[in-house]
Amino acid sequence: NSMNVYTRTSQQTMMLKQIADGYASIRESGATPLLFIDEAHLFQQDVFRQLHLLAQPFPTSRVVPVVMCGQESLIDKLSDPFCKPLMSRIIDGYNIHAMGIEEYRNYMKHQVEVIGGAQDVFDDAALTVIHQSTAGLPRRVNETALLALKEAMDRGAHTVTADMVRLVSKKWWEK
Repeated sequence: NSMNVYTRTSQQTMMLKQIADGYASIRESGATPLLFIDEAHLFQQDVFRQLHLLAQPFPTSRVVPVVMCGQESLIDKLSDPFCKPLMSRIIDGYNIHAMGIEEYRNYMKHQVEVIGGAQDVFDDAALTVIHQSTAGLPRRVNETALLALKEAMDRGAHTVTADMVRLVSKKWWEK
């Protein structure tokens, strides 16, 4: 449900009023508003200093749940002393850490099973190179594995090799 907030204003109070009205409209329709922010690590620090205002109760509404997703730098930004008002409203958090080699191999096995692929689609050396080149970070693992699968498909190969993973995991300026 869109709130149709006019964002081309420098007047914070005007925007907050529009957001409060949007929250009220959503509640009137029988739904509960939820503010979902993806890629929150990309925000400038001053945005975090103001973000708590969107989660606080307005005169006509209750507290609005906020879900923020982002990369590891999000935690660093939220640790800033100026973010204390926002941090005081955070009930829970979860940080996805890098997978160890055994967890990673189980993860890859599961992902291949989910898509109905053959378990030998990645040879053992390719699995090792993916883990090494991604440091076991799930988002990077997924991205690298997909690029390696595409490389194998482009070559007409049925198995992803370590060389294919090395090729797709190079930085663009190294290619």
